[in-house]
Amino acid sequence: MARLERVSPRCRIFVSYAHLDENKKSEAVAGCGYPRAFIKYLRVSLKPLFGQERPEDYVFFDLNRLASEPAWGPAIEKALNECELFIFLVSVNSLDSTYCMQKELSTAVKRGIPIIPVLLTPIDEWREHVVADPDHPGHPPRRLGDHHSGGLPKDGTGNLLPVSQWKHDEELAWNSVCADIVTFIKAGLKPANAPRTQGVSHSFAPSGKALVASDLLPYFCDQGGLISHCKMSLTPWGKDDRNTLFLFLKGGHEDGMDRFARRMLREVIQPRLPAHLSGLVPQRTLVWPHFNPRKRQEAEIQMADALLQALGLPTESAYDGRAADVLRMHLDARPDVPIVHLFLPENADSHKAGLLALLDLIESAGLLRGRLILLLFIQDIAPLITRPNLASAWGLNKLKRSVVVEPPALGPVTGSDVKQWHETQEIEQHFGIRLSELKARLFPDPAHTHRLRSFAEHFERLRAQPRGDPP
Repeated sequence: MARLERVSPRCRIFVSYAHLDENKKSEAVAGCGYPRAFIKYLRVSLKPLFGQERPEDYVFFDLNRLASEPAWGPAIEKALNECELFIFLVSVNSLDSTYCMQKELSTAVKRGIPIIPVLLTPIDEWREHVVADPDHPGHPPRRLGDHHSGGLPKDGTGNLLPVSQWKHDEELAWNSVCADIVTFIKAGLKPANAPRTQGVSHSFAPSGKALVASDLLPYFCDQGGLISHCKMSLTPWGKDDRNTLFLFLKGGHEDGMDRFARRMLREVIQPRLPAHLSGLVPQRTLVWPHFNPRKRQEAEIQMADALLQALGLPTESAYDGRAADVLRMHLDARPDVPIVHLFLPENADSHKAGLLALLDLIESAGLLRGRLILLLFIQDIAPLITRPNLASAWGLNKLKRSVVVEPPALGPVTGSDVKQWHETQEIEQHFGIRLSELKARLFPDPAHTHRLRSFAEHFERLRAQPRGDPP
């Protein structure tokens, strides 16, 4: 249940939580439970944004005063009706709280303000909890996990990791949460006395549209076909005999493939994990070795050495023939799925030999319960980007335990792509930018196109401009 520390002049941020979670003692802040530890970090992080305003004046949170507050009910109503951001501390206690779910969270949904879930402890299927609009029961309900890119905190590779699982690093978890919240606020929230942007109903992007104001959203423009292709191709990966996912990502630096890869992991791959695996944990990049591709044994040893290094395993087994056994024991024992990034060298004739050696090693490991994801970045290598069916040409699609997915290369953003994106993401409603203005500014010529990174930069500049009557 959310708490009130003082009757503030104007609530900006509402923090909802279950008071039972104070029983989960923080290792980062002595004498505090998880909710109070979070609010301490949040207040410190927000001070530079709000100048002389005191955090207790704009953050609605308290642990002790509700029981003695004579008008706590109206105070909560007031805060819920004027706040611009709703932070929900997710736990088994808050999900089980009728007041948190049906009063506080439902009010935030009804008002259409942004909702940021912060996952305190691991909970199976927390994303599936339905958040409905009480005044519009006919509207399609949304899952809690659909808000703010699936919740916080995100680890260094963009995957959700509950606060309690940041082993001996709870301080880093709170810092990560608060840094993401501050970034989100900077994208839209203005100080209380700042003039409102004309044509925007409120200063934040609406609930569930947090990516609108970030550099990720432009990547929704023309990549729907790639997403659909990958979803269909990934079906076999969930089967017991398919343990390795080998995903090609083709494009140039200006396509921002790293951002598109994060979207793929979040939207397509994460939902298809087997039930016994907890999540995705990217590891460091595999450094492509130098070897003679005509010497098969050398290729096998060098690629085994590179893969073991990427997974943080001893490399001696690569040279005495035990690499497959070490790999199997390591992956079968993991509760999560490691991700290895591979960047093909631009000038090399070892692509085919190296990839075959790598996948043959993983196939021979005979994984039982483990999973491994290899993301192959083919970046700025024009002959390979434009060449279709590389997997077939290299013989990678004949493997029995690996799923190889080769979608088309990322493409440019066109005027028709932007039209669809503008409608589906409700850009005019969120930012007051009409389609005619967007196309006039970014696509003066109907034949004009943008690469994805360029489109993101142009859109952010347009979004930051004061809104007037568009041409």
